[in-house]
Amino acid sequence: MRTMVPLAVRIIDMTGEYTMKLLDMVDEGILDPKAVMEACLCYMAEYQVEDMMRVNDFLFEEEEENE
Repeated sequence: MRTMVPLAVRIIDMTGEYTMKLLDMVDEGILDPKAVMEACLCYMAEYQVEDMMRVNDFLFEEEEENE
């Protein structure tokens, strides 16, 4: 069973102006979280997406074995 760490706790060290602005707009309902996620993923290179998934434990064992 995975324990999810709240997003606010994970971003304490990355309080860039635009990061916080974007998160605030999502929190306030101005932007749709799924739309922001899709925009970020489309913007990032594949190796960055893979790294982000590994760093945040978003890859599950069976997925890693298939690589």
